[in-house]
Amino acid sequence: AVFIFFFSLFYKQSQAIMLFFALTGAIFAGWSGAVIIGGLYTRWGTALAAWATTISGVALALTGFVLEQAQRSWRETGVAFWGLLDGFGLETARGWAAWTEVHLPNGQEIWGWTMWICGLIYVVVSLLQQRFLRPKRFNLDKLLHRGPWAMAGEDEQGAGPVHRGWQALGITGEFGRRDKGLYVVTWAWHLAWLVVFLVGTVFFLTRHVPDGDWSRWDGVWLRFWHTRIWIEMLISIVVIVWFTWGGIRDVKRLLTALSSREVDESDDGIVTTKRDG
Repeated sequence: AVFIFFFSLFYKQSQAIMLFFALTGAIFAGWSGAVIIGGLYTRWGTALAAWATTISGVALALTGFVLEQAQRSWRETGVAFWGLLDGFGLETARGWAAWTEVHLPNGQEIWGWTMWICGLIYVVVSLLQQRFLRPKRFNLDKLLHRGPWAMAGEDEQGAGPVHRGWQALGITGEFGRRDKGLYVVTWAWHLAWLVVFLVGTVFFLTRHVPDGDWSRWDGVWLRFWHTRIWIEMLISIVVIVWFTWGGIRDVKRLLTALSSREVDESDDGIVTTKRDG
């Protein structure tokens, strides 16, 4: 709350709103993905790596904010870095400000760089800690209730053995036929738009545009978005109906299961390792 108060008090908008959203999102989303994925889906991830990633991600995002505001002040007043670096020499500080003006990434780029750097930090710190300190590896099977810790009724069996080709796509034995269909359709949807993007990029990069005037392509561009919006609207209607019906059904199932479930008051969600084999 304190950070939000002072941030809103002193921050002045200086770039496009979506770039601002990306930069603010980087404060959390820039590092959290690496920590969540590494913490939940690896045996070698460590708490030290999570803290190092968190601190680095927040520091990178806030550094981007500070530099972006410093450049706004530089453009408005001609004073480099609010005069804080004048002790290094006025011309030196101005040179740094001029260099930053040219090379400072925008909000979206800072978010992207933060994610890449934080992912690398998490992996490197975890592996170094495993290499030199050799902490006990996390029991992922216990967390996910697999093997000796499997719980009756939690493991859904799919349609049978999974072909190696399906396994290469990340499909496991828990996938039923409907699950496979949804999985393939979801991937096909994204890959189809990727193909559209690549084809469109190649097409327009190879067109001759006299004097940089793209206006003759406005009709094509508008028809593309008109078509895409209608496609997404129709799919959205189907998904809304599907999720609404499925959500109501699953809530009923959840309430029924909870009413008959034996509650363990000592289970607070923490996975301990003292009795792990």
